Amino acid sequence: MQEFTIESRNENFRIKDIQPTLLLALRTTINFDDLESTNKLYSFILENIEVNIKGSWFNVKEKNREIYVPDEIKTDFKALNELINYFLGDYLKPLFTKSNK
Repeated sequence: MQEFTIESRNENFRIKDIQPTLLLALRTTINFDDLESTNKLYSFILENIEVNIKGSWFNVKEKNREIYVPDEIKTDFKALNELINYFLGDYLKPLFTKSNK
């Protein structure tokens, strides 16, 4: 798994190994015109990004819970937006672009 950083935070992040079937299912459910769908997408993304804290990896967001690591990131909307944009643009888009070729 490749580590990455974002502009607004000092920690290293990485995307968890996600089952291909989940990624394919995710592709068919993206709908930015629907608040509930977008909320589910963003939760999925944050639940599948890990942050390195003192040599240990933790989920940025715990699945089905409003628990975030590090704790203050839950109100750092710039950081959350950067993580979501990285996932969509740098991780997901290239996967789907490759599969379409």
